[in-house]
Parts: sequence; C-alpha cells; structure tokens
Amino acid sequence: MTEPTTQPIKIDGYHAHVYYTAETRPRAAQPRETIATALDVEVRELSDAPKGVPHPVPQFRFTFTTSVALKLNTMRGSYRAEQYPTPR
Repeated sequence: MTEPTTQPIKIDGYHAHVYYTAETRPRAAQPRETIATALDVEVRELSDAPKGVPHPVPQFRFTFTTSVALKLNTMRGSYRAEQYPTPR
C-alpha cells in the first residue's frame, strides 16, 4: 500500500466506464459514439467479455480531462455516471 503523504495529488483527468448487458449493448453503443465525436476524447471499444474483478460485466472505458467533465455531466441523460480521478 502507498504511504500517506501531505503533498496534494495532481489530477490531470478522469476515466469512466459504461457498463451494459447483452440486451442493453445497442443502447451503450449510442453514447459511446456521441462521447467520441462530441467530446473528442479517447474511447475504447465495447468489451463484451468481463475484465476481471474490477469490471465483471461488459463495458467500455473512456478518458477525459477536467474541462470535459462538466460537458459530460450535461450529456448523461438517464444514465448513472461515476467518474474516477486519474492521478499522474
């Protein structure tokens, strides 16, 4: 485990995962395309296979800067959104 520090951690950006099932895959594909084109961020492919313990269901991931986080919150609509800081 990392030792505690009194130094602030610089957060350069975030990453998020969109989870889906076989039934909701088409619904997940739409925001993936919107996020990629409207926000110009790195978006990974839809991953139908589980990715181990942290991501046991199908999902896709995208990374974005702090400035994009505000835009993303206005786009989320009826989706549940969780954003994770990406410390550098």
